Amino acid sequence: TGWPAAQRQLLAGTPLAAQVEAQRRLLADEFARVAPTAAPRVPFDVDGAALFPSFLWARGVHMSRCFPRALVDAAALPLPHEVLASSTVD
Repeated sequence: TGWPAAQRQLLAGTPLAAQVEAQRRLLADEFARVAPTAAPRVPFDVDGAALFPSFLWARGVHMSRCFPRALVDAAALPLPHEVLASSTVD
C-alpha cells in the first residue's frame, strides 16, 4: 500500500487495485487518528504535518514483523509443525 501512485496505477482494473485502495483509505483514517499524538515522534514536512508516507513505512515495518499468535504459541510445543499445518485461526 506504500507503492507510488504510478505503480498502483498498474493494478487498475484488477481486484487487487480495489483492495489496495480500500486499505489505503483505512490507513489514511488511522493516520488521521494517530498523527496528532505521534506527531512529536515522527518526521515532519515543511508545513509541520506528519508525513503519511512515513506512517505507511512504519506500519509496514511493524506488520511485516508481527507473527500470528498460533506461531508464537507453537514455538513452545514439542511438535510445532502440527500447528503450522492447522487451518485453525484465532
